Amino acid sequence: MLGRAGGSGGRLLRGLRTHQGNHPPEHLIDSLAEEGLFASLKRKDLLTVVRLGELLSFEPGEKILSEGDRGLALYLISIGEVKMMRKGASPPPKLDRGDPFGEMSSPSGQPWSAEVEATGLAKCLTFSRWSFEALLHLFPEIQKR
Repeated sequence: MLGRAGGSGGRLLRGLRTHQGNHPPEHLIDSLAEEGLFASLKRKDLLTVVRLGELLSFEPGEKILSEGDRGLALYLISIGEVKMMRKGASPPPKLDRGDPFGEMSSPSGQPWSAEVEATGLAKCLTFSRWSFEALLHLFPEIQKR
């Protein structure tokens, strides 16, 4: 279980699969299909992507990543908005639905150089390094994005 994924907060959302069986919430599939890293995949492949991730929920003002954290996960915003605060950067850039952040910014293992905070209720689909490597193996076309 990914748990906190190297960040400073977040609660794993239980019940990723709905009462209808093994189908995740449609908003996750729709979010992945719209644009970004996984947009070129077929819907059935997006289901595999969602199943390899963990859905985390963050309260308004909750820190998701802190400066100096080691990147252990890739975060993909599925609902809400977050702000990324870097020293000397103003105003802080905002990221929203479909935007990735986290592990991929530092594949060399360097510490995270910014703080990321939820601006309101935010949900992120997260992938551990190992899960993401599995996705790259299963769907090599996402490496081109």
